[in-house]
Amino acid sequence: SSDSLLDKPDSETFDIVDSDDAQPLDDDWFDDDAYVTVSTSEVPFNSSLPVISLENIDLLVESSTSNIAYFYLKNEIGMTEEAMWKITLDAGQVLGMTADTLRRKVDLIRRTLNLSDENVRILLERQPTILQLSADQNLAPTILFLQRALDLSKADLRSIVVQFPCVLCYSIKNLKSKLNFFQCLLGFSQDECRKLLVGEPKLLTASVTTGLLPHLRFYTSDLDIPVDKLRTIIQKNPRVLLYSIEDNLVPKLIFYLTMNLRVDSKQMLRLLTKYPQLLDYNLNDHILPITAYLMQEIEYSPTEVRQIILSFPRIMTHSLRKIKHVVGYLRFELGLEAAQVKRVLYQAPQVIGLNTDDNLKKKVAFLRDDFSLTRNELRRVITGMPTLLICSIEHNLQPKTDYLRTVFENKRDLHDAVLTLPGLLGYSLEKRIKPRMERLLEIGSHPKGITIGIPMKDEAFDQWLGRRENRLEKNPGFDDKARSQGAASLNNKEAVIVHVDNKNREEKNGRITHWTRERRPPPQQSN
Repeated sequence: SSDSLLDKPDSETFDIVDSDDAQPLDDDWFDDDAYVTVSTSEVPFNSSLPVISLENIDLLVESSTSNIAYFYLKNEIGMTEEAMWKITLDAGQVLGMTADTLRRKVDLIRRTLNLSDENVRILLERQPTILQLSADQNLAPTILFLQRALDLSKADLRSIVVQFPCVLCYSIKNLKSKLNFFQCLLGFSQDECRKLLVGEPKLLTASVTTGLLPHLRFYTSDLDIPVDKLRTIIQKNPRVLLYSIEDNLVPKLIFYLTMNLRVDSKQMLRLLTKYPQLLDYNLNDHILPITAYLMQEIEYSPTEVRQIILSFPRIMTHSLRKIKHVVGYLRFELGLEAAQVKRVLYQAPQVIGLNTDDNLKKKVAFLRDDFSLTRNELRRVITGMPTLLICSIEHNLQPKTDYLRTVFENKRDLHDAVLTLPGLLGYSLEKRIKPRMERLLEIGSHPKGITIGIPMKDEAFDQWLGRRENRLEKNPGFDDKARSQGAASLNNKEAVIVHVDNKNREEKNGRITHWTRERRPPPQQSN
């Protein structure tokens, strides 16, 4: 996702420190001799003093400025003029310290965090108030506490401090309360907590009382998310604890998902557990325009949009332009009707994420060429089983096609089988297609019988196979007659219609989708 689509963090997270989080800058945090003593009394003229020659003026200037903080920061550290102005405005006391005092603090930070010169400059430019803190009574204890509490390596600690130097300005008591929130209230282990905070160190800048605890109450009380599930959500997207509740979470989760799309608490939990990064996208500029397009142009109902988001929440990671491009390809290049496009995107919204030229067109060409489908037949297969477009050719479609070619007598029989039941290619090759095909061949049945038997549950398949075996024993020509009737039906464009049983969409016993035939009603007998 692009940064332009990310909501801004809560305003409270921009604060360097909360009022109750900052270390009090007590006098005992500074060395009494840390400041340059400037006498305001004039030195009386003494004619016996040696005259300063022009030759040693440079040496005198260098000696007088060698222990001044301004020149140390600018010349030795390499701070820019802009950074020096920031130090003057935000931490003016630093310029009153001696260069030796600043050098000792910088050397401590550089050594314990293994910082480069560039890292030091970045750190001081972002948080110049670090130089106001005592090296022995504040910086060293804080660094040691973080290392021990989270078992941080120097690389981990450096990553945290360089991104958010203000962490070194918090008191140890403050940092303990934040770690207790994650480890005690949320139940993170030390290892999990370390990975979480190294991955998103901004969490250490959030206040416990005004930031972290309100978020915990919102998710567990308002959205009814169990703590163990919330922990998983946070691990996948730590920023869910940083977004403003009123300005971000409530509009997205309550107004948009719950009230507009009728997402219930169980569906909300499933959505956030599956893809919590959905919250990273701007509601007004990104999510709502996509939703409006799906409802107004594709004519989905709110509940249909809800189902699409639940099954493929990453649809919101794509731009509206990308979605329109895929719809345009299906509609005008592939020649699908509007209702067929609607069905394809509803059954397989993952199609939106495919590259049209490098992926989608290749799969369409594979289905057309390998099964000798006409343009109309290709459209029937794709709308009959839209999920074929999201199956890998190399690892899914090609192995199934190769196996079916070895079983069927000729390409025409395989063509008819796929046209009769496009869902045939959606079943697992090893768990469903091969086992049932082998049992069909054992009783002497034609392979095309797989189109009838493969959608059935195991018990129903066993019963059907037994009846089919009895018919073949009594009438060996039964299979040939059924084949000829099926071919005639296809030629007369009265092929059997298939539909998806939405109650059995999840893969079970090697199935991807449960397919059943729509039966024509029997002819009424005249009285």
